[in-house]
Amino acid sequence: MSNRDRTERLSPRETQEIRKKLRELDGKRESAWTRIGRVVSYPPSPSGNVKRYRFGVALLLLAIFQMLLVAVLPEDHRRWLFAGFAFLTAAVAAWQIDMAKTR
Repeated sequence: MSNRDRTERLSPRETQEIRKKLRELDGKRESAWTRIGRVVSYPPSPSGNVKRYRFGVALLLLAIFQMLLVAVLPEDHRRWLFAGFAFLTAAVAAWQIDMAKTR
């Protein structure tokens, strides 16, 4: 084997197609948790930025947690400040996920 043969790698699209074909050949039906984990872990386009996508998903989960906390907070003006921060976090998460898709 020459050096050139060792350095050639599959493109992300080729890797994705091979994984898809292997899942089809496996014949097992994947569980809902497995599918959710796969969808959350990788951007829909093969050329996407995986780290930025995961960061966006984590921010989105944080925003959901913050919204749940708003429901528990006492009724006063500070509650809406926290809700605004949760909305801002969700907007930044959506922006990060969008940026990850268009690498």
